[in-house]
Amino acid sequence: MLPGGFHAAASYLAITLAYSLYLKRIALVDVLALTGLYILRLLAGGAVTLTPISHWLAGFSMFLFLSLAIVKRLRSWRTSRQQFDARNGRGYLLADMEQMRSFGTASAYAAVVVFAIYISGADVVKLYRQPRLLWLMCRS
Repeated sequence: MLPGGFHAAASYLAITLAYSLYLKRIALVDVLALTGLYILRLLAGGAVTLTPISHWLAGFSMFLFLSLAIVKRLRSWRTSRQQFDARNGRGYLLADMEQMRSFGTASAYAAVVVFAIYISGADVVKLYRQPRLLWLMCRS
C-alpha cells in the first residue's frame, strides 16, 4: 500500500473509533464525522489506485456526502420512531429536526452548484465530447 493510502486508512480507523465511542453522541458533529469518513474513502481510493482527486470532485463530494449523512440521520430517526431528544443517544432535540432538514437541503443544492460551476469550465470541453449534456444532471 502507498504511504498516502496508509495515512488515509489510519485516519479512517481513528475517526471511526472516535465516532463509535463518542462523536455520534454530539449533535451535528456526528454528520460531519460521517462526511469526513466518506471523504476519506474517496481520498484513500484515489491514493491506492493512483487516481488524482480533483478539487471539483472533492468539493462536490463534500456537499453531497454531508447531505447524505443528514438524510441518513433523519431517516434513522423516522424509521425507529424514537423521540428526537437528548435521550436517543445522538444529542439532538426535536427543535433541531427542521434545522437539520434545512442543512441537508442546502448542502444538496451546494453540491449541484459546484457541479454546475465545474461543467461551465473551459477544461470540461477537453474531457467530454458533448459537455452540454452534463447540464441534464442538474435538473430535478
